[in-house]
Amino acid sequence: MKKILLSLSLSLPFVLSAQTGTATINGTLKNIKEEVPFLFYSYRNGDDVVRDSVPVKNAMYTISAEAEMPLMVNLSIVSPGKRGTSNSAASIFVEKGVNTTVSIDSFSNISVKESKANAEYTRLKSGVKPFQVQMRELTADYPKYREAQDTAAMRKIEEGYDALQSKMNEEVYGAYVKANPSSPVALYALGQYAGYDIDPAKIEPLFNSLSAANRNAAAGQRFAKKLAIAKATAIGAVARSFRRLIPRAK
Repeated sequence: MKKILLSLSLSLPFVLSAQTGTATINGTLKNIKEEVPFLFYSYRNGDDVVRDSVPVKNAMYTISAEAEMPLMVNLSIVSPGKRGTSNSAASIFVEKGVNTTVSIDSFSNISVKESKANAEYTRLKSGVKPFQVQMRELTADYPKYREAQDTAAMRKIEEGYDALQSKMNEEVYGAYVKANPSSPVALYALGQYAGYDIDPAKIEPLFNSLSAANRNAAAGQRFAKKLAIAKATAIGAVARSFRRLIPRAK
């Protein structure tokens, strides 16, 4: 199928990058009972996103991606009678060259043999998982309270969720960046930690602590531009710019 390119805005999170290259993904599905005729994938290449699909034949598939490396690739399968389940999607990091993936029992149980970046990403996910479990447990009754219009109970859950999110960001993503400034997924972790509403005072020191290779990578340069925009539009910066327009009393 023909690949589709879509423009991305500056507000979207960035993927990490060290160099442009081609990654080949040779995948195998093992012990997956349902029929899987196609595999869908997407990835970001600079300010564009690529979406495409490949056939799955004899429980095997091949994907070729030319983009900045290492590269996060989002994968999903759609089988007859089974759509959109949590076990039907996965995200991986691949590197330039051949990447061998294996999904065992469920598609989401996927591993990448040759990718150091994916090994680090898997380590990050293991830190996130306990918080995700707590978040699911916390929000389990939220629909019930919303149906009953119990705003007090809803607000309590929302506050608890925000607290867990903040704790996860600090203890997983923030801690990872501080401890691994040269990691191939350090920029990814920083993007998760920063979120969409960047706090320059908090994020700029972390960005500056990254290795030169990460800061100078294409994605690092894009993050620096996003950080500069956040600094320029911070409340204090806006106030100063307005003050320049006010004539001084004589």
